[in-house]
Amino acid sequence: MANRFRLLLMLLLPLGLTPQAEGQYSVHRPARSTRGVEMRAVTTSGVGGAKTTAHVRLSQLSEQDFPRDSSREQAFRVLRFAVNRELNLSPESCGEWLIDDSGCYTWSLTITSPDAKGIGLTLSQYHLPKGAALYIYGADKLRRGAFTDANNNTDGLLSLAPVLGEQITLEYECPPDGVRTVPFVIKTLHHDYLGMRTQIARSAIAGEPIFDRNRNTLPKLDCARNVVAFPEWSNQSRATLLQVVSGGLYSTGTLINNLRGDGTAYVLTAAHNVNRLYDLIDLEQIKQEAKTTVFFFGFQSQKANGNIRGTEEMTLSGAELVAYNPEADMALLRITGLPKDADDNLLPIPAAYNAYYAGWNTSPTPPHPYVGIHHPLATTKRYNQTTNAPIAIEDNYSIGIGLSWDEKHWYIPRWEIGTTAAGSSGSGLFDKSGLLIGALTGGASTCSSPESDHYYAIHRTWLEKTDFMSLKPFLDPDDTGATLCAGYDPNATNAIYRLSDFPPNSPKQDDIQLLPAEKLRGIGRIVKLKEGAVTPLGVYLLFRGDNHLQTSFPQIDIRLRELSQDHTLGQTVWQTELNTATFQRYEEKKNKFDSAGRTLEGDTIELFVPTLSTQQPTSLKKGSYMLTLTPKSANEFIRLPLLYQAKRKTATSWNMFELSESGWAPSNGDLWVDLLVQSPTPPEVLAIPNPAVSGTEIQCYYYQSHLYILLPKQLPSAQLRLYSLNGQLIYEQNLSSGVEHILPINFLATGGVYIAHIEAEGVKRTLKFIYQ
Repeated sequence: MANRFRLLLMLLLPLGLTPQAEGQYSVHRPARSTRGVEMRAVTTSGVGGAKTTAHVRLSQLSEQDFPRDSSREQAFRVLRFAVNRELNLSPESCGEWLIDDSGCYTWSLTITSPDAKGIGLTLSQYHLPKGAALYIYGADKLRRGAFTDANNNTDGLLSLAPVLGEQITLEYECPPDGVRTVPFVIKTLHHDYLGMRTQIARSAIAGEPIFDRNRNTLPKLDCARNVVAFPEWSNQSRATLLQVVSGGLYSTGTLINNLRGDGTAYVLTAAHNVNRLYDLIDLEQIKQEAKTTVFFFGFQSQKANGNIRGTEEMTLSGAELVAYNPEADMALLRITGLPKDADDNLLPIPAAYNAYYAGWNTSPTPPHPYVGIHHPLATTKRYNQTTNAPIAIEDNYSIGIGLSWDEKHWYIPRWEIGTTAAGSSGSGLFDKSGLLIGALTGGASTCSSPESDHYYAIHRTWLEKTDFMSLKPFLDPDDTGATLCAGYDPNATNAIYRLSDFPPNSPKQDDIQLLPAEKLRGIGRIVKLKEGAVTPLGVYLLFRGDNHLQTSFPQIDIRLRELSQDHTLGQTVWQTELNTATFQRYEEKKNKFDSAGRTLEGDTIELFVPTLSTQQPTSLKKGSYMLTLTPKSANEFIRLPLLYQAKRKTATSWNMFELSESGWAPSNGDLWVDLLVQSPTPPEVLAIPNPAVSGTEIQCYYYQSHLYILLPKQLPSAQLRLYSLNGQLIYEQNLSSGVEHILPINFLATGGVYIAHIEAEGVKRTLKFIYQ
């Protein structure tokens, strides 16, 4: 038995790192400094008349400040990346005041922590008045916020997700009629030393991060498949949250239901996720640590194989420790950082987050096989499944620091699918019926040896010495004595739907190829609703990262506009915007939840753009609409990937428009631009006939050394002729009707301007392109 718990011996090793927290609910509203408001400096003095500084530079960290690379973290299946630096900076002694022509004040401060890959903050005494706003940004200048009075809480703590680079800038906007004070203290700076957003894996699988401190032995996760490949577990996946405690400790938790089904935001996780791997013994310190927890909803790849970096904007921060049992490694949190109404009453988890509260089973013999859903290496959600055999409680071991885990844990002898890893800690174990039966404490499984993991059992922490050490008082508050609790879907009668032609609706989603679109003036996506009473909640966008996007991120106006039968655009029925000043850009790569402002360089990521907070929900009627994306600046372009299937059949419909100098025109291919809606009945999105298929128009465009040509079925076979600019015939080929032709033209000897001419029964199409 001791061999099974050999990794837990590492608990005796010293630990010299404290973590931090990130990401939280913010209001979608641009900062003054991004709206072209002219501001000028105000001469001020700090405490005692001393001149304040607009830039605080911290000392260089020494080797002794960084933790040793211990296997203790691996044994407990958690992941760290940051060092805490206690500051307790009062805005009275630092920062710069600015004023605009309207008499509105803005306070600004830049902090440098040398050699940091990213910087996060924890604020104390945070209590913003109505109308005030706080923004932060790093080296990439992508602002996060606005953080407002909606983030106020009784503890006065606010944890801010790391931004990119060794500098972080805060901008606090006083209310228009407010006094010139800053209502918070900069308590702790969190120095990201792993560069979890700045590195791109070159030798690991797609999306996996690479570390800069000789941690090249991190396991790959090929055996732990993306949870989207198992749609029958979608509810349990919706309940699974990536969580970050005190900004440097990644782990997993599960939203769990209670027998009242009242939507209390309880999250079941492991005790060591909130007590710094048992470094903290004092309960008040542990409670303070739990308050820094940040929860990420819906962070999962929408592709079954391979990885697309998932949505990271859906976050809530702050938690109360409501139950805690170190003798079983159990912790039950309650999310406190929920949005508020005008009267400061807490609202439910936002509908767009599509949360689900998992049910539970306290039986000592739950049905098998068993499933784990988790965030290994702080990556997107992965799926584990045991062999088809019952598991048992198998532990009896003292870890030597006054705690004894005696008959508390389910023992997983072997996974048939998947493995756990650092970041999986606290994740749920579900029985065959999809009910929670435990949460991960630690283990030793890898893809090459998927064996020996340990989950504390819910039924062994159900009723203990005190209520605070027990789950029953919170999950069965009326003392019904029930041993089973069904899951709870708060949106069951008005469900959340993602209107997409790709995941998870496409049965051939793994045949999809992502090709970055060329510079586009605008993009349109057609949505045709068979039923009405549909409320839009936001838009999903997919960006194929490149250096251009990294340095020049477009601000995009997003509108849903009526579309007539002749494809004429009508009035706007719903509007939001992609504005870099309003994004919560947590993390980075798909396979490592790399922390700091989101970067597009070298990575394919998914973003979620919510409805503008000032806009009331709009109920869409039955009919056709076009979702249009246009840059706010006439000098900017949109670069989104087109979606193609490798073995795609002839297109019979299309749903994409491109905006050119001559206006909106249909385009071949699909874009990953999805509308998220709420509807009492499943909305049926109908395909709109492709005019090129029903008529006689030939579609043709050029992209990356390929010609894409689609002939309508009404035309007989056509002939393609390729000419040089001086009229010399270079190439010709017959083309079949009703078929999409993708023709490589890398046989051309030199670069330059060429002309493609397609002709069939008098119908012609000519395309001029540049081959490089």
